[in-house]
Amino acid sequence: MAVGDKFLPAQAPIDAVLANGFRFGEMSHQGGLIGLPGRTQAWSPSSSAFDLSEADLQPILDRADDIDILVIGTGPDIAVMPQITLDALRGAGLALEVTATRAAVRTYNVLLSEDRRVAAALMALT
Repeated sequence: MAVGDKFLPAQAPIDAVLANGFRFGEMSHQGGLIGLPGRTQAWSPSSSAFDLSEADLQPILDRADDIDILVIGTGPDIAVMPQITLDALRGAGLALEVTATRAAVRTYNVLLSEDRRVAAALMALT
C-alpha cells in the first residue's frame, strides 16, 4: 500500500509491527498507518512525533464524529507531542492514548475487537 489514494476499505486489526511498517489484512505496508472506521490507509506525517501537527492528523480530525478514542503510536519510544496538537484532538472530542507504536498496536487491536469507536495513527519504528 502506498501513500496517496491507496487504502484498504475496512478497518483492519494490525497483525504485526515490522521494523519499517506493519502487516494487516493479508498484506504488508512500509511506513506509517492510519486506521479509521471503514478504512485503513497509508500515513506519512511530515515530522517526528515530537512535532506532529493538526495537519498531520487531519484525516482523523475529518472523521472525529465517528471516533471516540484515538490511539497514537509514536515510533519505537513514547514521545511527548505538542500541547497545541493534543488540545486540537481533545477539542474535537477525542479521548487520547499516546504511547510507543508496539503498545499502541496492542491497545488498538483490543479496542477494535471490542467494537469500540477507535482510530489509530501509527508511526513506523524506523
